[in-house]
Amino acid sequence: MRIRFAGPVAKLLGVAEYSLPLQQAVTVEEIVSLLAREFSHAAIFRENETVEGIVPYIWMVLKNRTILVQSQEILNDEDEIYFIPTVMGG
Repeated sequence: MRIRFAGPVAKLLGVAEYSLPLQQAVTVEEIVSLLAREFSHAAIFRENETVEGIVPYIWMVLKNRTILVQSQEILNDEDEIYFIPTVMGG
């Protein structure tokens, strides 16, 4: 699976792209857990201890550059996901 990171996320992690070979289908939440271990220095993928599961408002995940996915979405090795920070305005 190809994983891409946008702007500030890429800067924080030190990479804009990451390859993660998958042996089976996994959820977005499982991918986030794998990334939390791989990039342990980056708090962006860590779970919030007061909230169950991942914290979806920190970033959005696009599947194959077109579909916004949720934490329980199933992903396969041929999918590409793109982590982008959420945008606030006023």
